[in-house]
Amino acid sequence: MNRLCLFFIFWLPSLISVQQLHAQFPETVFYDTVSKVSGEGRVSGGIVADNHIYLTGGSFSDEWPLPSVTKLDTSGMVIWTAIDPSWTGQLSASFPIHTIKGESYFLIKDKSRLYTTVRNERLWCISDSGGGIIWDIPLPEALPVKLIDYSEEQLILLTGLSGLRYYLVNKATGKIDYSKTLINSGAYEFRFGILVDSNRNVLIGLGDTVYKYRDRELNDLSWKSALPFSFPTTVRCIRANGSEYLIGGSNYFRSIDSLNGNTQWYSEIPVGFVDGIQSGSTGIPQTILFRDSLIYVSWILEHVGGIDMRRSFAVSCINRNTGHIRYNVSYDFVGIPPDPAVPSSQEELDWPIDMAMDSTGNLYLTGSYDRSAGPSNPGNWGIMKISGINGDKLYETTITSDQLHRSNVSQGVFIGYLNGRMYASGNLSKVVEPAQTSPRLVIFDTTDLYQQRSLSLIEYTIRYASSLAGMVPFGESKMALLKMVGRSAVVELRTGYNQLKWSKFFSSPGKFVAPHLIQSIKDTAIVVSLALYDEEKNTRVIMGQPDSIVFIKLDVTGRLLLRQQFPFTEEEGLIPIQAYSDSFGKANFIYRRNEYNPILLTYLPYYVGYELGGLASRFVSLSGDPIPYQEPPIRRTILNHYDKDTMVMFRSPEGVYPSSHFCSTSPNNIQYPGFYTKRVRNFKTIFSSLKTDSLSLLVLGSDSSGQRLIAKYDFRKEMPLIWNQPGSAGKILAADQGPHFIYTMGLNDEHNAIEISKRQISTGMSEWEVTHDANPKTHIETIDYRYDPVNRLFSYAGILIDSSLTPVNEGYFYRTLDSTGQIQTYLTQPGELPRYTKIKVVQTLPNGTHFYGGQLNKYETGITGFYNSICFLGSPAAEPSLAITGNTTVSPGASSTINSIISNNGSDNEYQWQDSIPAIGWKNIAGATAASLTYAPQHNGDKLRCLLNSNIGCTGEHVARSNTLVFSINLPTATSDPAYLSGIKMFPNPVTDMLYIDSLQLSDQWQTLEILGADGHLVMGPLFIKNKQQLRIATYGWNRGLYFIILRGKKRNVYSRVIR
Repeated sequence: MNRLCLFFIFWLPSLISVQQLHAQFPETVFYDTVSKVSGEGRVSGGIVADNHIYLTGGSFSDEWPLPSVTKLDTSGMVIWTAIDPSWTGQLSASFPIHTIKGESYFLIKDKSRLYTTVRNERLWCISDSGGGIIWDIPLPEALPVKLIDYSEEQLILLTGLSGLRYYLVNKATGKIDYSKTLINSGAYEFRFGILVDSNRNVLIGLGDTVYKYRDRELNDLSWKSALPFSFPTTVRCIRANGSEYLIGGSNYFRSIDSLNGNTQWYSEIPVGFVDGIQSGSTGIPQTILFRDSLIYVSWILEHVGGIDMRRSFAVSCINRNTGHIRYNVSYDFVGIPPDPAVPSSQEELDWPIDMAMDSTGNLYLTGSYDRSAGPSNPGNWGIMKISGINGDKLYETTITSDQLHRSNVSQGVFIGYLNGRMYASGNLSKVVEPAQTSPRLVIFDTTDLYQQRSLSLIEYTIRYASSLAGMVPFGESKMALLKMVGRSAVVELRTGYNQLKWSKFFSSPGKFVAPHLIQSIKDTAIVVSLALYDEEKNTRVIMGQPDSIVFIKLDVTGRLLLRQQFPFTEEEGLIPIQAYSDSFGKANFIYRRNEYNPILLTYLPYYVGYELGGLASRFVSLSGDPIPYQEPPIRRTILNHYDKDTMVMFRSPEGVYPSSHFCSTSPNNIQYPGFYTKRVRNFKTIFSSLKTDSLSLLVLGSDSSGQRLIAKYDFRKEMPLIWNQPGSAGKILAADQGPHFIYTMGLNDEHNAIEISKRQISTGMSEWEVTHDANPKTHIETIDYRYDPVNRLFSYAGILIDSSLTPVNEGYFYRTLDSTGQIQTYLTQPGELPRYTKIKVVQTLPNGTHFYGGQLNKYETGITGFYNSICFLGSPAAEPSLAITGNTTVSPGASSTINSIISNNGSDNEYQWQDSIPAIGWKNIAGATAASLTYAPQHNGDKLRCLLNSNIGCTGEHVARSNTLVFSINLPTATSDPAYLSGIKMFPNPVTDMLYIDSLQLSDQWQTLEILGADGHLVMGPLFIKNKQQLRIATYGWNRGLYFIILRGKKRNVYSRVIR
């Protein structure tokens, strides 16, 4: 599936301390387009709010859906589908994560946010503008049974799997502010009622008693109110009723005084009463509506099985002031068209799931009828309209896909009124596979006869995650970028000032293309590693099992040189560790491969020295014992390349001190046959290492007490340890080095302070140490760094999670230090949505450009890739200038070599030569893009110049225009070179008003004379000149320019040129 990568640019709000900072380029974001992927899934409920319809349920699969909330407009068009984006694989293509499947249920709309429970596991807060998940927390206990709004700051959540528990949830953060156990045992799914009144009093009905609390912690009890008789019944719902409260039970309603809980009136209701057939039963109040002085209640009959009682669409209308029952009706849903095949025992199993009222007070019920053994088991989707005045049934209709057959596992779950029309949603079974359903939205009028406007399939939308996967320098002033854009990968080559040179798009139908690594080979080629993943079979939008690894090689223009694909089985998992190029022109990709228990290192060398390239793989077992692999805390590898065929690796298994391994990647290597192990003493854990020469390295990690530790080793020595330097508690994340110094970056145990030090490589002694962001409410994650040896700057970036803000903000920062540890640049960008914001890479170019990027979580575009570039210059660079020199006087048909000379040379110079001929003007010379040009002028007065495109440091591109050279063609004249015309004389040349031709020999038997213009058109002739020895030709009417003279005779022809 082709996808469009969109780019939007905006200025980055930041705090900048400027000393060397010359220019900051805008933040560039890229993201996937929104696609309609699936019309499969399930709807579980919905609400109407702010002129939109919001549906809960699951999407992308009718058998095993992903929990989602869907926003639709009044035409039924899906605006967004809110789903957990983690399953798209953006965290790491090699570590598929657990995906929550199922449906969403309760839904609350509050200003610009929505809150919903997800299956029995999660609670979501969703942005109304784009469907992004603002926060996602695990439920404290499974089986949420109620979610209601308490205030602008808090929600009330009740769970009822084992007892009934009460929670206050912070709307801004999702954190649990308070909890209390109301009942210690039993399952409470429907057997309670709860209400928050306008004064923020909390009422809870347990058993047959209602408790009113003045406080949200349920400690200040105002009163409790039970039924005025001992017959046990369960409170099912509580509603505000003016200055009173309306209490609904299994077969009654009563109104109680809000001040003291005294009963004002009580009405027993025979739920499901059908005149002459049965006397009523107990039920569950399903939907309660208020209009004027009346209360409208739909009921679901509670019992299934046992006594064969009818279960029907039951509605009661009650006076809210007196409790008088205005009507109590119950209708069997017959079904249109009738279905005689329904067994009589299943014919009257009807379940009204939802009820709504139009502007005239009429009632609309939707649910299922026949076949179903309970309200949670669908039968046939039906809609019934009942008069709000007297309870008469006005019509019933069956919702089907063809209006001819019932859909036996279908059900309506939501109905609402909006702007003069009714909207209902439910699930229809498929005709071919009746066990599977598809979600539908039906729109119909409020007329007395059912008039359907549309019945549409709900097409769920998706925006796949995007991220910057990697960046590597390419030459002095270009950067190669590897992006994940949705399900595809993109490789780009850009200048330091963000000008796109070329872009290549890689996708595979039915696959996820997950980018791994990118590497430059001596600035002549770019190699990338990609992983292909299958779609999950059920949803077709989740990253499933790994399929293969793909290696791509591109030249400097983006042309594909080589593509090699390695398949692997479901049991294998290739985890990228490192990519690098060596001095032999070979790019290497190092992977860890899981295969049974042993840990295997996969070495896949990518040979580029051969004409067609070549690929090989070699597996080196670090141990035959099962050892858990410890991934480095950031992307820096614990593996270093040393020469053409040698690497060093580190093991740090749990409970075992680290050891280093020298590994030969060539079976014929003499110096290191196979590999051998040396103990890395004093370290318990190794985080990173740096090579200082062919067999010396710096090792960074922690000792047995958790203190940071840095050491230098020379493995040519019997005792390889040269020095070690202990530090404070925490982690050394990474390091980079200059010619004489090492820069280390660490993070304290609280993850709220970054500590950077500069040390001498020879001794390990510290030059300086600085600490940043020591804030107890700030959490720092995903840091990357880079040392710029040209400008002697140390740059690093990471994620800041600030819990002091409401809501908790997750943004990123970028800092640059000079060689003394002083801050040169400090940029911060607050985030929009928490989770999934990451800094993936920091890079520098020799021309002074610093790049950093990763991914953001945004309201409108979801998980969005981004990068930014900053230009550092000590002083503005002088603009390049260009001069050209060479011989400008040539003979007819001869050429001249013209050379260019650049002053204040920039980088990535590009030449374009231009010439100008009379009446045409300047134009590019095709293929003339070198520093010199061999040029053959065609006319006297031809002009030549050169344009130079050059990068001035990292500030941008500059176009320099050279001086102009004017060419002269040295044509011979009649007097100066009579031999040129075999004795014939033509003068003067250049000619003025008259051209003379003399010394024509009769023996040559001349016949005609022709004169042509420079463009080949005939100016004069043919003139017959037989037996003539002299000619005189008037030229005063000729235009200025070059003319060709042709003398034709029986023995020979003579050609000459003159200039007017």
